[in-house]
Amino acid sequence: MKKYEVKESFILEAHDNACSEWKNRIEKEVPELFRYEKNKWYKGCNVIGFYKGDSGNYGINNGSWSNTINMSAIETWELMTIEEVETALIAEAKKRGFKEGVNIQPDFNVWTHYLGGKCIFSDGKWAEIIEEAPQEITMSELEKELGRKIKIVK
Repeated sequence: MKKYEVKESFILEAHDNACSEWKNRIEKEVPELFRYEKNKWYKGCNVIGFYKGDSGNYGINNGSWSNTINMSAIETWELMTIEEVETALIAEAKKRGFKEGVNIQPDFNVWTHYLGGKCIFSDGKWAEIIEEAPQEITMSELEKELGRKIKIVK
């Protein structure tokens, strides 16, 4: 039988559009293309990675965020639990300075991780924290805003 060179993207597209019988046949023929489920988090050797497919994988490599995680570089990946993913993303968010009340740009409108009603992480991209200078206000302006007299105690 003559062998042909076929693009990985062609095989993956055929797999996506195939019936269950053909999906199984394709997976048996080229199992290395189906080691991981798309859109899932995996862990292995001090790396966690979000698998998107042939490219665009991202995650944390030895404690540092990376927009390019090479899933084929590690032989044994283990599927992560939701709790493990949440713990890792929360730790990364804290490391970046996210906390309740910070202003961010952009405020993504799709899921991934929210803080104070604002999405701080979406599809591998982190929102940017906007540093604001403290607002200066006079005592009379503060009293007017609060609607009552105040006394500063030191």
